[in-house]
Amino acid sequence: MFCNLDAEEDQLEYPTIYAAAKEGWAVSDLGNKREGVNDLLDVIGKYVPSPDVDVNDDFRMLITQTESN
Repeated sequence: MFCNLDAEEDQLEYPTIYAAAKEGWAVSDLGNKREGVNDLLDVIGKYVPSPDVDVNDDFRMLITQTESN
């Protein structure tokens, strides 16, 4: 898919997480014990940048509803 979208070279380097939501596990190595989602949380903390927030600015929040009940 990345090749078809003409991805840049640096976009092809990303962490891989193996997961089974129904069983409740996510691991970075299938040789690891398949319990919990700590590996997933570690990857998110390492690779997803923090939001750029000015704590002195007025509070703003965007709410999106994708499904109605």
